[in-house]
Amino acid sequence: MNVYRLWRGFVAVRVDVRLMGVLRDAAGSPEVRLEVEEGSSLGDVVDRLIEERPELEDVLIDRVVDSYAPNALIIVDGVEASNLEGSSTSLRDGSTLVFLPVTHGG
Repeated sequence: MNVYRLWRGFVAVRVDVRLMGVLRDAAGSPEVRLEVEEGSSLGDVVDRLIEERPELEDVLIDRVVDSYAPNALIIVDGVEASNLEGSSTSLRDGSTLVFLPVTHGG
């Protein structure tokens, strides 16, 4: 693993987040690069993303179920997260996450 520096006293890895649609609009940027602790999960990265971009919380998190799942599909290195381990999916240095907003209605 290509860890490249210490972050808050821990070994850090770099994760690239790509935001689409209303998520991009809420964040004000199509891409965010995060440094997270080695061994971080997808859920940890979602929490960190909201910490750095609090304007995403209302768009991304469904408060009824306290999860991103109803509002976004998240692709981890080319595979939809629910086909992996969901929010427990482990990330590696250089992982790319793509957040796709889900449209509801009928």
